[in-house]
Amino acid sequence: MTFAERLAARQNFRLHTGNINNYGELKMKGYKNSAEELLQCLKLQLSNWTPRENELKDSGTILLPKDNANDVLGDHDDRDSLKITLKVFLSRVDFEQVQQCLEATFEQLGTDHVEQLIVAFPPIQLDLPASASDAEEAAAWLEKVKGVWKQLETLVAKNQAFSLGVADLEVEQLKALFEWAEDVKPCIDHYNMDGCCA
Repeated sequence: MTFAERLAARQNFRLHTGNINNYGELKMKGYKNSAEELLQCLKLQLSNWTPRENELKDSGTILLPKDNANDVLGDHDDRDSLKITLKVFLSRVDFEQVQQCLEATFEQLGTDHVEQLIVAFPPIQLDLPASASDAEEAAAWLEKVKGVWKQLETLVAKNQAFSLGVADLEVEQLKALFEWAEDVKPCIDHYNMDGCCA
């Protein structure tokens, strides 16, 4: 079965884009949001990419990095000195997507934990009246993501992630999540500030 046939037979797949630190053009540019960041990463990765059979793993992960053999940490002597951040771009509010990405990362890198797990939630339809305040919108948004956040907290409890973060939240959303979270509060908010990520 060809790469295209194997991909077409899947209901979903993950793209492993590799270590962003290997691409200076991605590190040095600020993006408006996580969607733009992901799009630019994919454009860079796919510009000269020709699929090879071994790049689509049985787990549904497509390995895009130009040199993905170097991504495996193995018995890295300095693992304690490495800080691995995994940013997961969700297509829907679904913890299973996070779990699958985390497991694929563990397999690819040969590790059992990441220091930071950042989740970029997708846009969520709230069905609120146009007159709803920012606080009301944030409260409705929080109701939609509470279940996923509780499951994310279990990853910290199991030492699979040491800290949790979010990306592209509005101030009211971040405030609502931070005030509600009991066990693990978001310690990172990855957002764009006038052309520079913060």
